[in-house]
Amino acid sequence: MRSTLVQGVIAHAEFTVKPTAALRITVLFVLVLNAIGCGSQHAPSAFMVAPSLTKAGVKGLYSGTLLKQVVFNDIDGAGLLLLSRSESTMPADGDEDPVEQVTLRAELYRRADQRTPWTSRWAVDDPVQCEGLDLDAGYFLDQVTATDLDNDGRAELTLASHSFCGGGVDPQQLRIGLRQGEQYYEVRGESLVQVQGDEPFGGERQDDPALASAAPALRAHVDRVWEAIKRGDAGAP
Repeated sequence: MRSTLVQGVIAHAEFTVKPTAALRITVLFVLVLNAIGCGSQHAPSAFMVAPSLTKAGVKGLYSGTLLKQVVFNDIDGAGLLLLSRSESTMPADGDEDPVEQVTLRAELYRRADQRTPWTSRWAVDDPVQCEGLDLDAGYFLDQVTATDLDNDGRAELTLASHSFCGGGVDPQQLRIGLRQGEQYYEVRGESLVQVQGDEPFGGERQDDPALASAAPALRAHVDRVWEAIKRGDAGAP
């Protein structure tokens, strides 16, 4: 079919003698080739990042301090990922010091359309406790994203966080979570500490065994996120 169409166009071009028709012949030739090849093109992805909602739009959907919201649409409908942080103090027991706790929470909401309310699909709480030492925990907000790296129309949600409980120059605890539908991959490790005049220490990374079977685009993405966070949060104690 393709060769017949192309030969027809070429024959038309060869027997056309009017110079003014040259442009029309070229355009026709290109259109035929595009029409022939359009069947091999991939359908556009259903994934799209959307603008953040107003404060009223997320009211009552989180506790503590809202750190970030990620709004998107994919083949499963509208999605809303909320990141929050809360702090609490557990009373002292006898002579022991009070225990400080920071809880990081990531929660995904879904809804069918703008007329229906948001419904929670999953939530991940990450409490960090520390007794008598410096405590810090938070997300690497610029690494928390919704993407469609494998172009299947279903969003991948990336979470990256850090935590610290110590009293000196110690590594931070790092965590990357990548969730796509029911599939979840995780990387944990320690930040790389470099003190002038001393050998670097820390920097260990442990991958979820399941990550080895993930799509190459997802593995490469996790590697990029690790490179971005492996030195920890500059504002931590």
